[in-house]
Amino acid sequence: MNTYVADIFKDDSFHLKKFIGKNVIVTTIHNECQKGIVYTIDPITESIILVNNKDGKISLDVIMRHILKAIEILDSSDHSVMLNSIFSIPDTWYTKEQVNNRKAKVMQLLDKHRVPYVETEEVLKIHDTLEIHPPYGIEQCVSNNTVILSRVQSLLASVSVD
Repeated sequence: MNTYVADIFKDDSFHLKKFIGKNVIVTTIHNECQKGIVYTIDPITESIILVNNKDGKISLDVIMRHILKAIEILDSSDHSVMLNSIFSIPDTWYTKEQVNNRKAKVMQLLDKHRVPYVETEEVLKIHDTLEIHPPYGIEQCVSNNTVILSRVQSLLASVSVD
């Protein structure tokens, strides 16, 4: 009986994890070199995503596994925080007064719809299953209960809290 085993089950692709967040130089089978910080590595295809910051412009390079000849760490310091800041969605900055006004409007909305909540410092909690964090918008609702989460988010979306 002949059996086929995919390469992912033969190779240990987890050894590549040590390169994530590191400044590396990648050499291809065509003897081309690319430098950058490893953002991620696909565990299935073992393709490497390199991030480069040239003249203030961020670029992404994908190096496919089949052309990879060598990868060498140039700088052992971890650049993960910098990478996360590049790809994170920037928060809109609100003044303390704007946040307090939004909080008051959300509390009025919850009262109007008879939704019981508890105010703890800056967080509004509903039945210990949902939290609304500053600046009290739809994106700041956190819950493991998807039904409650969607209902509270739709409630917040129905009224302008700005």
